[in-house]
Amino acid sequence: FERGLADDTAAQLARPRGDLDAIVRRRLAAVGAGSGYVNAASAMIGLAEHPLSAGLAAITQPVTVIGGAEDQFCPRKAAEMILSELPDACYIEIPHAGHLMCLDQPAAYIAAIRRALRRRT
Repeated sequence: FERGLADDTAAQLARPRGDLDAIVRRRLAAVGAGSGYVNAASAMIGLAEHPLSAGLAAITQPVTVIGGAEDQFCPRKAAEMILSELPDACYIEIPHAGHLMCLDQPAAYIAAIRRALRRRT
């Protein structure tokens, strides 16, 4: 699991900063033995049979989707699919960021979260 998480982490970073091994150690401490990853994988597989898109139109609150410009795990096309079903949604793209936006571009990620929160008030 540790080797797989290390490979996964490297693939999720567009512009690795700092010690990749340290990042992997922090992620390992956060996810433990990996049961959360197994749960997430099961949920993703279930989406093929039971897509969530039909339920998205029922969400009436403003939604902000934040994505990394270089995210290979959830590319812009995935965000567009979600955005097309939401009645009040916008998209914020973080340049030079992969799936782990908070590590690739922490300042831009925080700014995007703040912008999304301001939109809700």
